[in-house]
This record gives sequence, structure tokens and C-alpha cells, in this order.
Amino acid sequence: MLLQKNRLKRKRDFDITYKNGRFFRGTYITIKVWKVDPEAFPKRGFSAEDLKVGVVVGKKVYKSAVKRNRIKRQVREVFRLLAKERAMKNGFFVVCMVQPLPEDVTYDKIEKDVMRVLTKTNILSKSIHKK
Repeated sequence: MLLQKNRLKRKRDFDITYKNGRFFRGTYITIKVWKVDPEAFPKRGFSAEDLKVGVVVGKKVYKSAVKRNRIKRQVREVFRLLAKERAMKNGFFVVCMVQPLPEDVTYDKIEKDVMRVLTKTNILSKSIHKK
């Protein structure tokens, strides 16, 4: 499970990321990244050392809550492992939006797509080599 300090939870924080962030698109996911600017929102208490991640799977993508939650757990696990290895730079809010997935998609395919998109964003602090 993603650590409490690394979770993007508040609707306002999601809104700030949507409004001020940059889009990066992959095959299965779209990532919106915002470099934290504490002076832009002084009342929110943001820090330049924050790294927060939120995962969104809409009802239009999957009507079944079981499928939505399963996909969210898989994507969160990718980010949890990256945060554990300190492979991502601090000072960013990341919102990961999942697109409709084919039936045969596996965790490995999701992980590769997340890594490919994160490479585009330049928030990976070191290269991760998957065996």
C-alpha cells in the first residue's frame, strides 16, 4: 500500500494538479504532473519535498467497482515500489488516469507503461532496470 504521506487525497489537490500540471500520455495511462510551488498556494501548506500520487479510474472506463479498484491497486503498487526505492524525485504531484484496458492486460504491461510515461516526465531520479 502506498504510504500515507505519498497519497494525493484531497479534491483541491487533484484540482490544482489538473489545472497547473502537464499531461503525458501512454498506451494504457495518462499522467498529469505538477511541480509543487509552495508560494503559489501558501495556505495549502505544500512543501518542495512533497511527492504525492493519486490514481483515477472513472466509472466511464469500468462500470464495475471491483475492476476499477483492482486496476487502482495495481497502479498504486507500481508507484509504491518506486517510492520505496526512492526512484522518483521529490516536489511533484502525480495524477495517474487509467484508460480502458484490454482484457489480456497484465500487471507487467501496466508497470512497463507507467515506467515509459514516467520516463517522459523526467521525474525519475535514477534509471530502474527490470530483470
